[in-house]
Amino acid sequence: QREALAKSVGLSVDEAAKMLSHEKDAVSLSGELAKQPGFEELIGANTISDLTSLMNSLKSIGAVLVNELGPPLSMVVGIFSGFLSMIENTIGVMPVLIGLLTAWGTVSAINAIIVFIVFII
Repeated sequence: QREALAKSVGLSVDEAAKMLSHEKDAVSLSGELAKQPGFEELIGANTISDLTSLMNSLKSIGAVLVNELGPPLSMVVGIFSGFLSMIENTIGVMPVLIGLLTAWGTVSAINAIIVFIVFII
């Protein structure tokens, strides 16, 4: 019977016996793990209650932020979107961005030269 069973799963009798012995170890390990205290027992019921309270507080803060900051942010995003649409319809956004980056780079270079002159010389 052992030989037929081992052959059916593509193993030799020795390999099947080793596998069965490891299975017994796994079963005993899972039994030991099952005896361990659960998460609730490790941290206590008060901690779970405190975590639930904290999560509810964070949710209420999020709701207040959405209710208070949502409409003004929506208005700002709408204005910005309208401004970008206007630029896109006239000259395009890329030339404006290139101009802004060029101006920023120029100002940064001038500031670097001024700092060099003031502190080094």
